[in-house]
Amino acid sequence: MAIPVPKTSDTDNDSVLVTADEVYFENGEDNSNIPITVEGKMLPTTKTMSSSNVVDEPISSSTIKNSRKFVSYTSSEFELLWLNHVTEWTDSKAICDVITSTNYSPYMHDFLNATCTSRYLYPYANWCIIDDEYRPMYYNTANCDTFEIQWSPPLENPKMAKDGYPLQVEDSHPKPFEFTSDLEHVFSKFVFYDEETQEQHTEYIAPLVSHLSFPLAMCLNPGGYL
Repeated sequence: MAIPVPKTSDTDNDSVLVTADEVYFENGEDNSNIPITVEGKMLPTTKTMSSSNVVDEPISSSTIKNSRKFVSYTSSEFELLWLNHVTEWTDSKAICDVITSTNYSPYMHDFLNATCTSRYLYPYANWCIIDDEYRPMYYNTANCDTFEIQWSPPLENPKMAKDGYPLQVEDSHPKPFEFTSDLEHVFSKFVFYDEETQEQHTEYIAPLVSHLSFPLAMCLNPGGYL
């Protein structure tokens, strides 16, 4: 006895009939190599029919496309400098001194600036917010002589506010980090290959340096300043 699988429409002539011994189209054509469609949905596996049961045959791994096939991982300059000296600096307990030193502070400032999630409008445009949705920090991007970081917003200038320039951010909603190739000296990267589109794509990651995951985590005093 044939068991009809519902058609996707009344005009669909390719509905499938299933019998104990075979699967075939109503027009009699063999469909052994054609995926079965049930109510408009393609079954995920091929079916072997017998008089007693239905056996799922696993799909060959060669037919599965990997959208994130690993290609390579590249450490940034910042990460490589750290990896080459991590044991020495850890044993001497000099991590905070090193991360804020002349050799390292340019990397650290670029890291902080890149991870700003909101920026203030004029005349406070030097300040940005680094918001991890737990406790936001406020960072002065223009002060590269030290790390001017605090846990409260910058003070509003009453005169500027009166003149129509209040303390205001560009966007009240934090923006995701946007990493580009010009930051590869700071951020390490993964390269993946999409077997479906046959294209490669890059994903950036915070460098493995200092106190993970925020490099200055153990270097800030309660007021925020170093």
